[in-house]
Amino acid sequence: MVPALHEPTLILATGPPVAIPPPRWPSGERALRDALFARLRSLNCTPARGAHMAHSGGVVAYLTGTAGRTGVDLEWIRPRDVRSLARFAFSAGEARAIENAPGDLRLQSFYDLWVLKEAAGKALGLDLFSALAQAQFRVERGVISGQLPGCPTWTAELYAPHPSLRLAIVGASPASGAGCDGGQPLSCIEWHAPTDAWSPCDWSRIAASAA
Repeated sequence: MVPALHEPTLILATGPPVAIPPPRWPSGERALRDALFARLRSLNCTPARGAHMAHSGGVVAYLTGTAGRTGVDLEWIRPRDVRSLARFAFSAGEARAIENAPGDLRLQSFYDLWVLKEAAGKALGLDLFSALAQAQFRVERGVISGQLPGCPTWTAELYAPHPSLRLAIVGASPASGAGCDGGQPLSCIEWHAPTDAWSPCDWSRIAASAA
């Protein structure tokens, strides 16, 4: 399988098995990123458009081929005092949503919003604190709604590559559409570095912005 990087493509690169959740600062992420780039070069795969990256706990997400301003973020779900964090960094409405979420879903709900906000910040060139405060989202029944500062047109997609992993893609441009690229579908591929195995991703898409 050779990735077609001229089309909207998301590659999730994984290394050796890690504990779930992995250590907060695992080793090997830079090596995994470099190995992915070397493998793509060996396949003569070069992105036709800008590339975007995120990493968390030994996993690297590489997004290419998207139009306009695009951001991707990736986070493992870890136990945290999410109610206090949401009150500090999120909008009042988002903090209430986290507070009111059932206990077994509160962590997931927090990370759903966190990765969306970080991805939006990358798309818009905002620092983390500004993105957390200004990009506002709501995820309900598979639909992402909300608002981005100074950006009336945007798209967002939220995935769970693993039950304890959240990944978000946000696209912001006048031509944005499904797949964060004017209607072109997003191709998701997983690359397992130790075995050089490529496979289509059968991920669970949690939610997407309305068309």
